[in-house]
Amino acid sequence: MSNLDNKITCSCETCKSLQESGAVCLRALMHIAEKSFVCDMCGRKFEKEENLKRHIPTHTMVKPYVCQICNSSYLKNHRLQRHMRVHTGERIQCENCDKSFLHKTSLKEHMYFHTGVKPYVCDLCNQSFVRARRFRQHVRSHTGEKPAHMCPTCNKVLTQKYYLKEHMYIHMNEKNYVCDICNKAFVLDKKLQQHKLTHVNKKFYVCEICGKSCNKKNNLKTHILTHTK
Repeated sequence: MSNLDNKITCSCETCKSLQESGAVCLRALMHIAEKSFVCDMCGRKFEKEENLKRHIPTHTMVKPYVCQICNSSYLKNHRLQRHMRVHTGERIQCENCDKSFLHKTSLKEHMYFHTGVKPYVCDLCNQSFVRARRFRQHVRSHTGEKPAHMCPTCNKVLTQKYYLKEHMYIHMNEKNYVCDICNKAFVLDKKLQQHKLTHVNKKFYVCEICGKSCNKKNNLKTHILTHTK
């Protein structure tokens, strides 16, 4: 670090260029973006190639731990056990409010709202965030990085990384959203919500001849024909 024209400067560890202290932080973030190693299967990025190499087998290896209810499969048993909570309804309760969560990481992040702690701090502007995802979005406002949200499997383009991640479950066949009425499992939450409507409206159309009820008007019409034969 040096002092030129009364400005605090320091050298970027990656390219060795001399920058003002704030600029070097920005340059470091730019290098991270430049050196991102991207998984072709799910679009996830890694700062180091070795981390990417450790991640890739999660897509190619046999997943021996299979859910007996919805057939979702996992590399490790603890992943399966965590998944089983969507079927059993087991959740981790927050001690400070009535919210509950499937995963410990979600509870930990939620607790920041109670404590007021914002652990993710931008080195450039000191703005702090509770959620890592919001922090990463903010960092891109400094680096100018515009992440592509295209599915590497089918080339579908999504507006946000979250939607891409949700979309990838279709290719991985992970059904984490389970109907609490009939145990039918779905890849996407919105599909589960659509399905639940079939339970809400179920038996709405009633046959006046025999009392049988149907959840769709067309089904009732088809049923009535059985009385005319």
